[in-house]
Amino acid sequence: IGAYVAYGALVPVAQVAKSEKFAASSSALLIFSAALVSSAGGVRFVELCIVCTSWFAVWNVAGAALGGFLLPGEPTPDGRHPGLHTLILLIFFTLVAVAYASYTAEFAKRRNYILLDRMHTQMLRTDELLVGMMPSSVVAKLKQEVKVADDLHGVLLLYSDIKGFTAFSNASTPNEVMGMLKALYDDFDAAVDRRGLFKVQTIGDAYIVMSSPEEAAQVRDQRTSAGQARVQESLREMLALAFDMVEHIRSQGFRNRTTGEPLRMRIGIHYGRVTAGVLGAKKFRYDIFGTDALMGNKLESAGIPGGVVISEEVRALMRPLENAYRVVDRPAEDAEVRVTTDTGDVLASTTSYVVEPRFRMENPGGAASSVVADGDEGTDDLVADTVVAAVGTVTEAFT
Repeated sequence: IGAYVAYGALVPVAQVAKSEKFAASSSALLIFSAALVSSAGGVRFVELCIVCTSWFAVWNVAGAALGGFLLPGEPTPDGRHPGLHTLILLIFFTLVAVAYASYTAEFAKRRNYILLDRMHTQMLRTDELLVGMMPSSVVAKLKQEVKVADDLHGVLLLYSDIKGFTAFSNASTPNEVMGMLKALYDDFDAAVDRRGLFKVQTIGDAYIVMSSPEEAAQVRDQRTSAGQARVQESLREMLALAFDMVEHIRSQGFRNRTTGEPLRMRIGIHYGRVTAGVLGAKKFRYDIFGTDALMGNKLESAGIPGGVVISEEVRALMRPLENAYRVVDRPAEDAEVRVTTDTGDVLASTTSYVVEPRFRMENPGGAASSVVADGDEGTDDLVADTVVAAVGTVTEAFT
């Protein structure tokens, strides 16, 4: 703005200094002025209006102060004397035209910016929805129009359902059923995200979780130290999630209205290899396939209400966690789990075990938290006594 104001004052001064009349005969003034003001088209409309108004006002004041407006215009070849007001009007309308052009350009830019911003917001929301349905790496492949078909090795699978859900839903209204499932699944989803796992899908009361597909794709050889560390960490988080789910539905107190029996989670955990991909042309769905996926489902079906069952493959990974969990053998008639074809051929079989935490915190986070030891083994009692003593020591320190 200062540059335009200075120019508006210097033009009359320069003309008078050269002993020229400040009149309409200076066509160079009109052309140069219009070009100078037109260069302001890149600024915003409000700024342009301020520039034009300031330049035009100072130009007129400076010309009047120097007496240029009082001098008659130079005669044209035909003998007429055009007044200075002709030049003033020409420059004025030039400023108006430039201001209108700037306003039109700025309006178009603002509209495009708003449309692009809305489109970007919608794309982010779409990405969030897709990432909630499938891994982020799969979403990136879909954007690049790459076919998604992953062979994932060393994947932990958790299958769960709610024992007594069918009877509960038959005796409840649709709103009550959906309210119960929403309350449970919202908390389950938060726990899955917090533990770095991935929810595959929900089918009715079935809730399916797997370890991170991205990590499984990055570490193909599970025999390496990196692969073993990844699997151990995923198993630790998945077992914690499983018992959180069991405890959560128990603490909610959902019961069958007819029989009065509480609803309980039934969970099976398996370890193996799956094929993962995206199905559907309009409604996308990320799903897992393979014998090990079927085995995880069979383990859940052969599980115990309110407990967690693991396969023989998972038990082989439990050694680093034996201080926190205990693996219990099942009766022979319940232990074997098979995956069969429609004709009865056995595709795969495994031995199932019950896994139990060596101790758990009742009412975690509450004021009346206490440690409950599971089992009668001496090591369990020792762990429980140690934790109780530690809690008592901390309580005495704060009191």
